[in-house]
Amino acid sequence: MKSNRLSNKNRAPQTCSPVSPPAVPSSATDGRIFFLTPGLSYALTPSKQLCGMVQLLLYHYVNGEQLTANSSFTLGVSHRF
Repeated sequence: MKSNRLSNKNRAPQTCSPVSPPAVPSSATDGRIFFLTPGLSYALTPSKQLCGMVQLLLYHYVNGEQLTANSSFTLGVSHRF
C-alpha cells in the first residue's frame, strides 16, 4: 500500500504569542451618561426585603464608537440577621 503524506521538516515551530488589543486613542473612551434610577422595596417579613430598580437613560454623549445601555434593571432580596 502506498501512503501519501505531506510533511515539512524544515518548518519553524509555531508559538502561541499573546495578541495585543488594537490601540484605542484615549479620546475615544470619554463620555457623559446620565440615568434616572427609580426603585421600589417591599418587606416580605420583618427581616426579609425584596427590592428592585430600573435605570433609564436620560442623556448620553460618547466620543467615538462605544457601547452604551439604554436601560438596565436590578432585582434583589435582602435578609437581616
